[in-house]
Amino acid sequence: MIPEINALSILAKNIAAIGEDIAGYIVRDMPVVKQALTRLIEWYKEGALQPVTPKSFPLVEADTALKMIAENKAGGKLALTTN
Repeated sequence: MIPEINALSILAKNIAAIGEDIAGYIVRDMPVVKQALTRLIEWYKEGALQPVTPKSFPLVEADTALKMIAENKAGGKLALTTN
């Protein structure tokens, strides 16, 4: 089971969360990775997983994005753009 982490707590406490990408895990335990990816695909096909498209904000609107996070209204990832 993967532990859940409150992203706002990480931001507010100015700490880091370290994870691992799947490529690093493949080297150590390919059968487990294959099983996990197979199950993820099954969940997606069953409609149990519904990916959320990140909302984008221009960098000048970072305050709006942070406010959404603070108010727990982000509903997924937010991206800041420099264009």
